[in-house]
Amino acid sequence: MNTSGLEGNIVKYNLFRIFTKRVFLPLITIHLVQIGGVSLSQLGIIASVVALTQIILEIPTGYISDKWGHKKALVLSSLITSVSVLPYIFMPNFYGGLLAAVMFFAGVSFGSGTIQAFIHNTLVALGRGGEYTRVMGKAQSYGLLGNIVLIALVPLTYSIDKNLPFILGFICLFASFLLALSFK
Repeated sequence: MNTSGLEGNIVKYNLFRIFTKRVFLPLITIHLVQIGGVSLSQLGIIASVVALTQIILEIPTGYISDKWGHKKALVLSSLITSVSVLPYIFMPNFYGGLLAAVMFFAGVSFGSGTIQAFIHNTLVALGRGGEYTRVMGKAQSYGLLGNIVLIALVPLTYSIDKNLPFILGFICLFASFLLALSFK
């Protein structure tokens, strides 16, 4: 097996973990209520539909990931999650919130377990299978540290423009899509 470029997957994975976080998360409810007039019961409906979406999609998306290949599933996952932010910008109402949440968690279903399998396969191909736990832990640490910085700064932009945190969130998630495309 040709292993050229696989070492870069490990570095890219560290960045991927930073950009896959929803940096606008603390503002979703505020945005939907303030801008879209979404009620508490509608927020409950969104949460229930999202939970159902995850339950329904988790097994079929795992099967599709194994069938299509992990990189293709990661690219699709990252594309869906990055586009899922757009309804918060262009449809900040109940239906936009519902669409955004369902899209996001449908994308997450495609990526759930897939990135771990992809990195494991990368490490095995590099002859470093025993480093899996260390690599995953290190990437999780980078992801959480990056998230601390981004989640501390991005929501502050809400006072400048109500859509700015979501635009920045789209940029972060789109960066994860570009990283997924670049994986070898």
